[in-house]
Amino acid sequence: MPSKLDSKSRRQVTRRELETPLTPLEDALATVRSATPRLPARRIPLDEALGCALAEDTHAKRDVPGYRNSAMDGFAVVAADLAGASGDSPVRRPCVGEVVAGPGKPPKMSAGTCVKIFTGAPVPEGADAVVPVEDVSVSKSSVKFAEPAEAGRHVRGASDSLKKGDVLLGAGSVLGGASLGLLASAGYSRVSVTPRARVVVVSTGDEVVEPGGRLAYGQVYDSNGVMIASLARRFGAAAVERTHVEDDPTVLRRTIARLARKFDLLIFTGGVSVGERDWVRDSLEKVLVWRVAIKPGKPFTYALLRDGTPVVGLPGNPGAAACSFAVFGPAILSLMSGQAEPKRLRARLAQAVEGDRKRLSLVRVSLRRDKSGRLVARRSGRQESAVLSSFTGTHALALVPAGGLGRGRVVEVVRFPEANDDNWL
Repeated sequence: MPSKLDSKSRRQVTRRELETPLTPLEDALATVRSATPRLPARRIPLDEALGCALAEDTHAKRDVPGYRNSAMDGFAVVAADLAGASGDSPVRRPCVGEVVAGPGKPPKMSAGTCVKIFTGAPVPEGADAVVPVEDVSVSKSSVKFAEPAEAGRHVRGASDSLKKGDVLLGAGSVLGGASLGLLASAGYSRVSVTPRARVVVVSTGDEVVEPGGRLAYGQVYDSNGVMIASLARRFGAAAVERTHVEDDPTVLRRTIARLARKFDLLIFTGGVSVGERDWVRDSLEKVLVWRVAIKPGKPFTYALLRDGTPVVGLPGNPGAAACSFAVFGPAILSLMSGQAEPKRLRARLAQAVEGDRKRLSLVRVSLRRDKSGRLVARRSGRQESAVLSSFTGTHALALVPAGGLGRGRVVEVVRFPEANDDNWL
């Protein structure tokens, strides 16, 4: 009886693809950078704009604040009324009203009186200072002031923070919580941004089973899908979904066409090497990068569909998928969202690293600071392509050139957001 494997079509593995030269990492990155499209600007609500880059300059639509208001809970006064106040000779003034924060302009206040006022409330016309409640004595009919008040004290002037038309944030600014609050205070409810990418992670292979499902002999849980989707979020994706596709070229092509209509970036794990069941690369229209001179992660693939949608292909081995995505993923997602690519760091090796004879090695390392404050990198465990456990203690990937480096040599490192401690920062 034919096996399930025999019942499916196999791709023809050619000598030409087996002999395809490896692309140096920096050349591959340069190709990816030049080909990755920036997403078109969209106007979205402030509540959805966290982490997005502004697509245009922003200016205050109103004065902030739009009226004089109190910086303290206390009493609004005419400063000249309290010119002679002291502990030995306090001044009493009748309290003729109360002003709270809220809509409506308070009535004008006359000299010789005071008004109870709360933080943020409009200062009545005629008053020019606020005395904090803790600096006065209050009786039923009057308020006793034991020291003079300086005009303007605890009064926030209209347009004290912003004037209408002031530049708030320039195009390209990445929006954080305070930035969004600033925009809201200046009259914005929506803002034009380069959105963060909507990503789908597609796990390939008949052997892959959703975590928690029942495993048959020869099957594995979909660790790649969970891991790469999580990393994509950490690298800046707005929304990430996961799915699975079997090793069938017809199904795969239909899946690609369907997903491209919904997502900005497609990421495949597995199916990108030279196996008879590796159909992903054959299903893509314009392959720009394939086979990179890195270890692990050689089969990394980058392509564009006819409509310009970028597609990333990652190796099926979990360690290789994690390493290659950590090197290429932040650049792709940053460029798509109009943001600066994360910079590499430099660290001194705590031990010699042998490295590969021909390829650049992506070595998992932990980081710490030495007594002089310099970064020191130390191997963080097993480095095999199929091993994930060593990533739990990994701060970064050291880019070790072919042939390796000796102890004490300085090496570039790419941050890997996994280890729980950040004492090295």
